[in-house]
Amino acid sequence: MTEFMTIVIGTSIAGLAAISIFRFVKLKNVTAFAIQLAVLGLAAWLIYTLFYTPGAPVARGDDDGGDVYLIIWLFIFMVLGMLANYLYQYFSKPKAARDKLEFDIGLFIAPVFVSPIIFIPLLVAFQEGNVSPDGNLTARIMFFLVAFQNGFLWKEYFDNLRKQTAEGRA
Repeated sequence: MTEFMTIVIGTSIAGLAAISIFRFVKLKNVTAFAIQLAVLGLAAWLIYTLFYTPGAPVARGDDDGGDVYLIIWLFIFMVLGMLANYLYQYFSKPKAARDKLEFDIGLFIAPVFVSPIIFIPLLVAFQEGNVSPDGNLTARIMFFLVAFQNGFLWKEYFDNLRKQTAEGRA
């Protein structure tokens, strides 16, 4: 696993731990908190044990590092799409219903931790299709709009998957 991926996964695990701590402070449920930290610790240990290889050789081609910036910008646009989905869900409710809602930081941040599931297929599709952002303006705009769209529609995808799974079991 590359250093970049180690940082991404480590940040995700740290974020999940922060959400667990926040929920513990709010709900005071020691059992749930202990289970959450144990699961996170086990996941971190498994990932480290199975995939971490310090100093592993990384293939280098004619790339000047521009792909890293493209990946970062695509990820940012995907997260912006997730934010837009959250705001869309909020503002699509009547004003009276919105006034009764409290801001839930967990619902706001949760999509970021799901983002690798959405982002990796997007990135692979562009890499396998040899689509280059260095081309014309239309191709560059398409890159970012598709990333935004994936971020915006992530919840619908998982809700449909959950519904299909529930119908299959029923």
